Amino acid sequence: MYVAPTDTEEVKCFLQSIASHGLTWSRYNPDVISDNTYASNTAGYSALKEDVQTKCQGQSFKRELMRALRRMYEEEEAENEDFEKK
Repeated sequence: MYVAPTDTEEVKCFLQSIASHGLTWSRYNPDVISDNTYASNTAGYSALKEDVQTKCQGQSFKRELMRALRRMYEEEEAENEDFEKK
């Protein structure tokens, strides 16, 4: 029997939490939680996702994921600022 992720209360709560931070998730691309900029750097996103998944084993996934996504956002902002200066 298939159980949709949103049918699990903990998952539903997590997805609502990420949405409140401006992130999205889709049933059609379930391995991606994003601010919709991941498509511009799919290799970087995949590396970050693997890093987070590896480091989060045995730790609080939500906290580590939010930190990693924030770091990715800050790095992208810095790159955009550098690009605008040129």
